[in-house]
Amino acid sequence: MKQLHILWLRFINNKYFGTCLCWLFGNNIPCLRHLPYRFSLQHHPNKQKLAAPIFWGFYEQHEIKLTQKHFTGLYDVVELGSSAGIMSSFVISKLSGKKYIAVEGNIFLNNTFWQNVNKYNRNNCTVTLCNQLIGNKNEATSFAVQDKVLESNFYSTGGKVINTTATTLSNLLQKHQIEAYSLFADIEGAEIFFIEDDNTALTNCKEICIELHEGKFGNQQLTAASMITQLQSIGFAIAGQSDMTWYFIRA
Repeated sequence: MKQLHILWLRFINNKYFGTCLCWLFGNNIPCLRHLPYRFSLQHHPNKQKLAAPIFWGFYEQHEIKLTQKHFTGLYDVVELGSSAGIMSSFVISKLSGKKYIAVEGNIFLNNTFWQNVNKYNRNNCTVTLCNQLIGNKNEATSFAVQDKVLESNFYSTGGKVINTTATTLSNLLQKHQIEAYSLFADIEGAEIFFIEDDNTALTNCKEICIELHEGKFGNQQLTAASMITQLQSIGFAIAGQSDMTWYFIRA
């Protein structure tokens, strides 16, 4: 039964079904779980692969679920890993007159990000898109964008190489004059850098929606559990969890 379920999910989420969706809906893919939200994929390099997960509501479903339940909308927002602006659209639609700092290293997603975010920025938020990566120091770096995946990350190899810069979360906050803020992070393991090496950047952070990944920091192997413990030690409490995504609020 489980295998049939997996086969069914593969069938309804493949790029051929996505191609049909792009033909049917053009530049306005609906998200059935979250109507009336619709998203533009006109300039996305993998639009046929991305269309079906968005249509069925599987794309970033855990982050969206937690955000809709817990997000206050009271503070400026920093989003690490803004990608195509899907999650960004849900967040910014709940904001009014705030700063929104989005960080995404993949320059090939810029046009898609702006098309989606501009559509849902209805309440005069000031949006800044930074084509950078989050690291543990400020430096020039590069990474690769793979066609077979829908995201890019600090550890990618193969594919199109993008030259960019890495920045710390502290430097990002200082540069954009961010004080009290909400943090959204889906950066495929790079969250280790600010949780373990730059957590003073979280001093003024009021809430965090974050996908946690196991990884190494120096010689230390870190798990989701150890990072949760670290966040709790600096004053955060778990408000909710969905799969490998957690929502934290100040205790």
